[in-house]
Amino acid sequence: MTGLARVLGRLTADPEFADEIRRDPSTALHDFDLDANEVARLERVLSISISPLARE
Repeated sequence: MTGLARVLGRLTADPEFADEIRRDPSTALHDFDLDANEVARLERVLSISISPLARE
């Protein structure tokens, strides 16, 4: 399962996780292995900026 799939699965199961991502995306997503493309997709879906988190 990709990092993005894990994030999306958790978002659907845990509404507090979505709030945590909006408050502090770097901390909330620290344990997920997201590449730049996945981070960009999350930014679009959640309407937030988390670009520094991306791993190439």
